[in-house]
Amino acid sequence: MNIAQIISMHDTKHAANRILKETDWTQIPNNGLTDACVTAFQTYRDSIRTIRQTVPDNTTWPTVPSEEWSD
Repeated sequence: MNIAQIISMHDTKHAANRILKETDWTQIPNNGLTDACVTAFQTYRDSIRTIRQTVPDNTTWPTVPSEEWSD
């Protein structure tokens, strides 16, 4: 593994950790989001965790779900 790969791996893990931290609130009960939106964020966060654990060479980041608020 060369230095560029190490830096890339670090950057990917750092970005994934930041995304997870910034979306933690979507998994808290009574957060105001619809059930479907909570599920969409759960799937999104699972994908981010997979990226963080595997650090693929060509990372394809998933699309962030839209926030859908319940009435």
